[in-house]
Amino acid sequence: GQLLWQISFTPPQTVDDTSIIRSPGYRDVALSLIDPDNDVFFFKEHITRERWCYSLETGQLLWGPTAPEGQFNFYGMNEFIYNGRLYSYGYSGELIAYDIDTGDVDWVWYAPDEGLGETFYQHSPLSLGCIADGKAYLYSTEHSPTMPLRRDANMWCVDLETGQLVWKIQCWANSPIIADGYLVTLDLFDNQFYCFGKGPSATAVEVQDNVVSLGDSVLITGTVTDQSPSGRHSSNGNLEFSLK
Repeated sequence: GQLLWQISFTPPQTVDDTSIIRSPGYRDVALSLIDPDNDVFFFKEHITRERWCYSLETGQLLWGPTAPEGQFNFYGMNEFIYNGRLYSYGYSGELIAYDIDTGDVDWVWYAPDEGLGETFYQHSPLSLGCIADGKAYLYSTEHSPTMPLRRDANMWCVDLETGQLVWKIQCWANSPIIADGYLVTLDLFDNQFYCFGKGPSATAVEVQDNVVSLGDSVLITGTVTDQSPSGRHSSNGNLEFSLK
């Protein structure tokens, strides 16, 4: 119970506008994350969609406020830390990578809107499922979706170093998790569980000229084909397998 250290600091200023109706869920400035590995802590503001970074050692403001994030982040403004960056995601459909040391934006990835006109979102709202091997597995969801479900719902794999999309699949995912190289989620479009990962493969090798003189070149060709089930059941209830 011994006090090791104590600092005083000036927290970020809040929005001074009496016309804004506030609720406990959308209060002014809120502590968002504490990062002991990088000796910093963060605040955020839902109304202005701004962020601040402070030193854990001195209490000094290191950077902020940031430029306002997308407007829909008022309804959901989330974050995580990975490999020296603060990542922001939420209802605005943006994945923003901030440099922890400077607050600079290294890159921004936008979830596309593929709703074909039945949604008012510019970019599909994002939730984070899990992180593995430098990649974030994000999915589209919201608090109270209407029926029928929006068609812009996907699960995306994004490279956290470059901000590039690795792959996507149409799926109304529900808290996807990953272990031992396999990603598992419930798809609310059809209420079935799906497992994504490296499956069995087949390799075929052919030599164009199987008799050659010593020292001559030879051409070797071949194919590697996926032998995994497609993941979806046919009308008779059987799994359909990938084409060879």
